[in-house]
Formats: sequence, structure tokens, C-alpha cells
Amino acid sequence: MKILILSRKRSLYSTKRLREEGHSLGHQVEVADPLKCVLRLSGGEPSMLVSGRTLKRPEAVLPRVGTAGTIYSIAVVRHFELMGVPVVNRSAAIEQAKNKMACLQVLAAKGIPVPDTLMSRYPRDLDKLMKLVAGPPLILKLLRRRSNRCSRPSGAWARTS
Repeated sequence: MKILILSRKRSLYSTKRLREEGHSLGHQVEVADPLKCVLRLSGGEPSMLVSGRTLKRPEAVLPRVGTAGTIYSIAVVRHFELMGVPVVNRSAAIEQAKNKMACLQVLAAKGIPVPDTLMSRYPRDLDKLMKLVAGPPLILKLLRRRSNRCSRPSGAWARTS
């Protein structure tokens, strides 16, 4: 089987181990940096370029998406999905996993207990928000505006006592 691992660095321990294990099982395993992939739609047909060459369609993709270039990496994973390539971790799952509040919302929707959690756009309301919860454990997320005009959780403050 031809497997493609999407990883920023082929030297990462987890990437090397996955590649070694794939080879030991008789698979052809390649590694591509998702930030160096060029996504192409031509005539409604998706394809991809890596290092200036059209990528031969893998039989499976294993994304190893970290924090760098997450939005673009997710787009690369979504492009493989569009190409009909089986992907171990789908783009929607990666996107959701990168958003801590979305994860907590999914857990709560499934009836799984989560710590009291507050998420606010305005840190100036911290004192008022703290009065809304009984005490630890507590997670407080503050939203901050980024230079790309996206708001997202950028930090956490936790009260432990």
C-alpha cells in the first residue's frame, strides 16, 4: 500500500517511527510537508503538487498536523478527501481538535462531564465571570484578535485554588 504521511518534519520521532513501522509491514511510505503542497483544481478535478511535481495519488493519508500552518494543513487534508483518498484523521476532526472550546462542547453534548468552563471575548470581565463558577477546577478562555482578523482562543487562565 502507498501511504503518505503529512508531517512538517520527517525527522520528528513519531513521523520516523510511523515510516519505519509502515516499511516493516511492507508498505511504501512517503512523507510530505503539508505547507509545501500546492492544491490544484482544474476542470473541477482536484490534484496536488509537491516539490513542483504532480503527486501520484496515495492509497491512504496519515496527517500529523501540529500548530504551525494549521489552517493550510487542514485545507491539504480536505483536498485529499476531495480526491477520494482515505484519510486517517479527517479535516473536520483535526479542525475540531484544534479548538479546545469546540472539544468541550462536543464532550458536553455527549453527556461527558467537563470542568466549569468560561469563554469570553473581553478579559476586563474576568472578575464578573469568576463569580459565575463555584471554584476549581476552572478553565477560562480569552479570545484575542489576531493580525489575520480571526478571533480564536489564544490563551488560558486556570484557577486551581
